[in-house]
Amino acid sequence: MFKFYAASFLAASIGLITALPAHAQLVNPLEFSATSTVSAVPVTSYKDFNRIRVGISDDAMTAQEYPNTRLSATGAFTITDEASKTIVFSGDSGEVASVSVNKTGFVITKASGNNTPVKKNPTVPFLQQQSKASVSSFLPPTIPEMALPSTSVQSFQTSSIKGFIPSLLDKPVVGPLLVQTVKPTDHLKITNITRRKIVPEYRGIFEIVRGVSGAPNALSVINILSLEDYLKAVVPNELPMRYGWEAVKAQTIAARNYAIRPRERPWSNFDVCDSQLCQVYLGAQTETPTSNKAISETEGLIALYDGQPILALFSSSHGGYAENYSNAFSDPVTKEFPAPEIPYLKGGPDILGSNPLDLTSEIAAKAFWSDQTVQSFDVSSPLYRWSKHWTREEMETALNEGLLDVSKEPSTKAFINPIFKPGQSIGTLRNLKILQRGVSGKAMVLQVEGSNGSWLVRKEFLIRRALRNQGKPLPSANIVLNLQRNPLTQELEAISVNGGGFGHGVGLSQLGASWMSGHGFSYIQIVQHYYPGVSIGSIPVIVGDEMSNSTVTQLSPSSVVSMMFSTKANTVQPADSKTAAKYQPAMTRFEVVNNVGTLWLQEGEGGMPTPFNKDPVEVVLNGRHLNVSPDGYRSGIAISEYLQPHQLNSLMLIPDTKHPYRRLKAWVELYPAKTTR
Repeated sequence: MFKFYAASFLAASIGLITALPAHAQLVNPLEFSATSTVSAVPVTSYKDFNRIRVGISDDAMTAQEYPNTRLSATGAFTITDEASKTIVFSGDSGEVASVSVNKTGFVITKASGNNTPVKKNPTVPFLQQQSKASVSSFLPPTIPEMALPSTSVQSFQTSSIKGFIPSLLDKPVVGPLLVQTVKPTDHLKITNITRRKIVPEYRGIFEIVRGVSGAPNALSVINILSLEDYLKAVVPNELPMRYGWEAVKAQTIAARNYAIRPRERPWSNFDVCDSQLCQVYLGAQTETPTSNKAISETEGLIALYDGQPILALFSSSHGGYAENYSNAFSDPVTKEFPAPEIPYLKGGPDILGSNPLDLTSEIAAKAFWSDQTVQSFDVSSPLYRWSKHWTREEMETALNEGLLDVSKEPSTKAFINPIFKPGQSIGTLRNLKILQRGVSGKAMVLQVEGSNGSWLVRKEFLIRRALRNQGKPLPSANIVLNLQRNPLTQELEAISVNGGGFGHGVGLSQLGASWMSGHGFSYIQIVQHYYPGVSIGSIPVIVGDEMSNSTVTQLSPSSVVSMMFSTKANTVQPADSKTAAKYQPAMTRFEVVNNVGTLWLQEGEGGMPTPFNKDPVEVVLNGRHLNVSPDGYRSGIAISEYLQPHQLNSLMLIPDTKHPYRRLKAWVELYPAKTTR
């Protein structure tokens, strides 16, 4: 029943991905020269845009701060006090260190692990070989060049380290603490939490810090690792591998985007959380060969709109019609609802050949969401169409619980009016009414009328929570209310809901992507269908004023050879580290399969001209030094001859050492090799 739609959409999709997005047309090509020689000054450090800090939550995956944590590893591991630059604990596989915090510092004690006896003097041969070790020497090859979270820490005293250091364990240490395995193939573990009933394992390193709440006994565990290693424990937990190869790769793009541009970032000490509030990150033990391969084949690639990483929202299924971002979400900063629109997160039919419908009216929404025969890419969803039922008494109980829950939470109480107070009751339910709908017919504002008052609930997820059924939120807010009344008294007796889809219905439909994958669509076509107008490319790198707070990375000696840059005459490197950071190059890596590419260079922000628009810019692409002369706010040029097909490519942007506060941004966009430009 999908043959006609699939063929039509495939034809349109092929056209879609063979042209530049309308907002990204080439303007004023760059003049550049590719030099085969390098200057005498090596790049010894750079800002790495492929790193991420993940806040690890408690066992219930609801809190990012807790009083203690228990740490172990699959092999030998160490705990280092960053303040004293000293290793304060070293343990073997199965040994457990319990870490807590109080007003004076972090307390580390021995704890029982998996019945493995704790040795009095566990040895770490690797550490004993060095009297002083650089930061990078501790790190696994999967993150070969990552620096410590505190960039001022240059080295650690590691001589004569055997087991606990009694003099340090007799009293708290200042911290923060750095936890890392000795062998790169081993994983860290947190033994007092489980993920799907299994103790989780983690790649990378841990930083243990005081909680941002300021509570004296609260700490947070932050997992610092490469973005690609992070995705290995996200993608298989967000999308079943049976959904299809191209769907898995599309999900990988969306997950990579969301990691570097989450909708909200309320935490000051890490980038993303590990729960469904961000993306589900459950640990290395959940990795699969299929998802790891998809991550490898799309490494470093994201979806871009107007040179910016997109907000790549996704949900299980749309039920046949996607919703506008603005109608489903509030602004994360101002809390304005509806939120400002996002051009690539627009609602519409989830199938080609169907004109947009006006589902904002009650009649149109009822006709669509009660229709079992509507066709779309996600029709195979078990929740494509569904129904729920309540007696009046059951709905009263659900509303009393749901309205109170929404009113209690600081992040949601602004969206219920008036606030529902503890001990309060709606009384006898008299009426339920949807006052506003989105373009998909999604409920945006719900009115609850009871004998004790009237309440308004705004936002789709809060409406789903208020109308809970058997203790669970509704699958979606694509709903039609059916009120059954006593024919004589007109009192409400029962309520039923017809609905469709599962999730917020904005962005990518995972089940829709699965159908497309099984019918010949590529991951790029899937991404560009659900995020219209986007392109696929590298993570943008930024240097200069207000640059990204990315991890500062030390280059390995072998990397220095091909990453050199020229210093401007009579330029003196500033002494303070904050200003010196302006001079650090920024680097990203990305996979190229069979593509042509455009290098984009942006000067400043918002299209405003700067005094340096004509000054040369230095870029290193795959070790090839390019001296670029931009012309205007944003310029682009084809750089296909410099790309390396079927392997990882690197892009480094060198800051203007003469004008350290000059803000520059560079990225590469990729297109099919047969594209006619």
